Amino acid sequence: MALDDLPAVADNEGSCHYSAWTADLFRASLASGQRCRVVELDGAIAGHGVLSVTGPEAEILNLCIAARLRGRGLGRALLRHLLAVAREDGAEDVFLEVRVSNERARRLYEEEGFLRMGKRPAYYPGPNGREDGLILGRHIGAALFSDPCGA
Repeated sequence: MALDDLPAVADNEGSCHYSAWTADLFRASLASGQRCRVVELDGAIAGHGVLSVTGPEAEILNLCIAARLRGRGLGRALLRHLLAVAREDGAEDVFLEVRVSNERARRLYEEEGFLRMGKRPAYYPGPNGREDGLILGRHIGAALFSDPCGA
């Protein structure tokens, strides 16, 4: 993601989320060194993601694919790319939050090995009040326990 991408990223974000990030939030993410990526399809931005890595932990702060382009594997490809970036940056665990009602995203994360770690009550604003967010996590580093016998 580059500064020139921000108008298209913000438009995509606004069309997908009730409480969308603004171009200024994406600009701040770029300036702070967070890993910001876009997915292009036919020369246009089809989606975007933001990853923060702090030591052995990483958090996917934003992952969004344009509604009209979902179901083509772009979200899965972007998620896998962000996981690879997190691993390259030394993260061992990756976390994210997802709306309880976002079944499609929850299914993708579960298929990619994320497990439910907790819940944030009334975390997300919505048109009909607030909605819970699920905290999901996945271990991507070395094995949690090593077997001294090599079994």
